[in-house]
Amino acid sequence: MGPGDGAVADGFSPVLHFTAHAPGPVQAGRRGIRLAGNRDDGRDICDRTLRTDCRSGHGGAGAPGRSVDRDADFLASWPRLVRPGPAFGRPQGLSRVADRNPPASPHLAVVVLDGPLGKDPAIADLLAGADLVVAADGGADRLGDTGQVPDLVVGDLDSLDPARVEELAAAGIPIQRHPRDKDLIDGELALQAALRCHPDRIVLLGLLGGARPDMVLANQMLLFHPGLAPGSATAMVPGWTIFPVGNDLLELAAAPGKIMSLVPIDAVAEGVDIHGARWPLSGAALQRGQGRTLSNRVAEDKIRVRCRTGRALLYLER
Repeated sequence: MGPGDGAVADGFSPVLHFTAHAPGPVQAGRRGIRLAGNRDDGRDICDRTLRTDCRSGHGGAGAPGRSVDRDADFLASWPRLVRPGPAFGRPQGLSRVADRNPPASPHLAVVVLDGPLGKDPAIADLLAGADLVVAADGGADRLGDTGQVPDLVVGDLDSLDPARVEELAAAGIPIQRHPRDKDLIDGELALQAALRCHPDRIVLLGLLGGARPDMVLANQMLLFHPGLAPGSATAMVPGWTIFPVGNDLLELAAAPGKIMSLVPIDAVAEGVDIHGARWPLSGAALQRGQGRTLSNRVAEDKIRVRCRTGRALLYLER
């Protein structure tokens, strides 16, 4: 069997073991992603190819960002990335990676964390149309609840049952196993794996799961990861879309009457503009910890938001 058949040279398990200091490289090309792992004895194991069309360069999510002011249509498409689709259903067992054939889409990568996805048709359709789906540890189980399978699983696997790990491996899904004691959280490791593919857009799912409030906040801060180009990433949770806001003008299609909240992340955000809302702002200064810009309402079919200095998160009800 070849790499696409779920086999690994010399009978080794398809689970790839990576060390904290020397992770195997992930190389992007037009014909897919190649994962070069290392065996426990230090020798190379065979490369595994993920079936996805990922192009390096082209101003992708991990490359220098495009001008948001000059590409309003790109950002306006974010709330409309997906069309209404069927509700989620329980999976009837895993399929091989080679059997997953998502439709062509604008080079979209989805990173799934270990939080609830709900039965949101927008999220279901997003997953069905993604070019690359990376699960961070327990995110693989969240995907399983939707009937979807990831192209890659990344993390220390402490949230996955060993039997589930073996099931994923038997289905031919590459797994990057990292040590539990590490510097990066699983979500960041999964995001970095997606960034190596240089997708045009990245959407994070499952940010709000778990009982630890520190992880919920850290997951949302991934939208400001230094490897992301401005305007290239967003997050979706059931019923809401979350956008990082900075100096680039964010122009979005929106439905009048929906809730929109702007939460400053830096100590001070200055030159804050909010247009198309019930309570607009122009050149305002916001301090972190103030709730002045929460629970606003969309007033027009398009909103425009910017922080000329400082950063914020925009929460937009779908």
